[in-house]
Amino acid sequence: MTAPSRRHGSSEILSVEGLSRSFGGFNAVTNLSFHVDEGEVLGLVGPNGAGKTTTFNLLTGFLKPSAGRITFRGEDVTGLLPHRLARRGMVRTFQHTRVFPQLSVRENVRVAAHLKERGGVVRTLFGSRGSEAEVFGRHVDAVLDTVGLADRQHSLPGGLPYGEQRVLEIALALAAAPTLLLLDEPFAGMNETESSATMDLVHAIRDAGTTVVVIDHHMQTMARGCDRLVVMDYGVKLAEGSPADVTSDPKVIQAYMGVGGDLQPAPGTGDSGEDALRFENVSVSYGRVRALTAFDLRVGRGELVALVGANGAGKTTALRAVSGLVPLGSGRIELLGKDVTGSSPAQRVRAGLAHCPEGREVFPRMTVLENLELGAIGEPRAQDLEHVYGLFPRLRERKNQVAGSLSGGEQQMLAIGRALMSNPKLLILDEPTLGLSPLLATEVAESLVRLNAEGVSILLVEQNAVLALSIAHRAYVIEGGRVALAGPAAELREDEAIKKVYLGA
Repeated sequence: MTAPSRRHGSSEILSVEGLSRSFGGFNAVTNLSFHVDEGEVLGLVGPNGAGKTTTFNLLTGFLKPSAGRITFRGEDVTGLLPHRLARRGMVRTFQHTRVFPQLSVRENVRVAAHLKERGGVVRTLFGSRGSEAEVFGRHVDAVLDTVGLADRQHSLPGGLPYGEQRVLEIALALAAAPTLLLLDEPFAGMNETESSATMDLVHAIRDAGTTVVVIDHHMQTMARGCDRLVVMDYGVKLAEGSPADVTSDPKVIQAYMGVGGDLQPAPGTGDSGEDALRFENVSVSYGRVRALTAFDLRVGRGELVALVGANGAGKTTALRAVSGLVPLGSGRIELLGKDVTGSSPAQRVRAGLAHCPEGREVFPRMTVLENLELGAIGEPRAQDLEHVYGLFPRLRERKNQVAGSLSGGEQQMLAIGRALMSNPKLLILDEPTLGLSPLLATEVAESLVRLNAEGVSILLVEQNAVLALSIAHRAYVIEGGRVALAGPAAELREDEAIKKVYLGA
C-alpha cells in the first residue's frame, strides 16, 4: 500500500454542521460536525452501532436529517435527493455490491456513466453519434484503466473474483465523474492483499483529482491509508485527527476495546482436559467471500473461552458454524466429544448446545415467561425456570410483561435465560453486551461467570475485548477469518498485538 499524500492548502469540499437523525426515540446521529478537505481521503470509522451508515445515508440523500446542515462545494444540499447530489458531483457506492449481472463489465460502466452523456441513460444504452460517441468511449476506457479492469471488460460480473467485483462497484461510481466519492465499506470481505490493493486504488483516485470519504470496519487498512479519521461512537463524534493521533486516543481505544477490566473468571473452573467443542481446520465461505480459513479452536469442559477480534473478522460465522446454520467448506466440528459436522441445528441443541444470537431476537409481543418457555426442549421444567429466575431476578418480576417493553439489558438477560431453558452443557453467545451501558454490560458478564462456575462451558464472542478477556480462561483473537493469537486470556490482555488487531496501531 502506498502512503497517503494529502494535498496541502486545499479548501473544504464538504461541511457537516450539527447533523442529527432520530428514529422514534432513538438518536442514531447527534449533533455531528466535521469537514472534508478537497483532495484528501477521509475515513469515517467507529465500532458497531456507532452511526456511520446512518451518517452516510444522510450525506447522500437517502435519509433526511432531523437537524443540521450539509454544505457541498459551497451549496446547502441538506435533504437533497441522491440523483440531484450525483449530478452535482457527490457519488456513493454501497456496502453490498450492486451491479447489473447480465451485462458485461464494460456495459455496466457505460450505464453508470449516463450522467456524462447529454442524452441520459437512453442515449447511453442505444448509442451516440460521431465525436460524442468517441469522447464517451474514451471516458469508459479511462475508468476501466483506472480500476484495472480493462482486460476483464467483456466478462460478466459473476465471473470476476470477489475483490474485482468490489472494484467494479467503485468503477460504476467513477463513471459518473464525481468530485466527491463516498465509499461504503469497500474492504468488506477482502483479505489483506485485496484490501491493500483497493486502498492503493483509492489513493490513485484521490491523486487524479477526486476527493474520497470512506467508511469501513477494517481499521488497520483505514489507519494506514486515510489522511484523517473521524471516529464515531453511539452517534456522536468521539475524535478527529491524523490516524496516529486517533488510534492512540484513550477514548477511541476504550470505544473499540471496551471496559470491564475489574472482573475475573469464575474461581475453581477451567480446562478439565475434555472437549466441549473443537474446530479442526474449518473453512466457511459465503459465495466467493471466505469467512473462515483453516480455523482451529477448542473449548474445554468447564472453560469460558473468549473469541475476540475486529468487526468482520469472522466471529459470528464461527458461532453459526457451531450451530449448523452455515455449511462447512472443509474441516470438522466436534461437540461434547461427537462429530456433529453433518448434524442439523436441532440435533445439536438436543446434544447439549444453546446459542444466544446477536441482537437478542426475543419475541416482543410475547411475555417474558412465554419467551422462556420457548427455549425448553419439550415441556418446560420448573427447575430450569427457577434456575433462570435465580440468575436474573428481574425476569421473575417481569414474567407477565411483554418482552418488547423491557430495557435492552433486560432483553439480553431474557435471551440468555431462554437459551438456558434447554439445560445446555455448552452455551455460545454472540455479542451479549452490544449496545448496553457499562453497568449493564458488567451485570451480564457477572451472570456468565456465575453460569460458568456452575459447570456450563461457554464460548463468548464479544466486541468488548477488555471485558471478555477479564472473565475468560483462554481466548482466541481472530483476524481475517484466521486465528491470529491464542493463549491464556490474562496474558492476551497485556499483549500490545491485541490493540493492533482492533486499531491497526
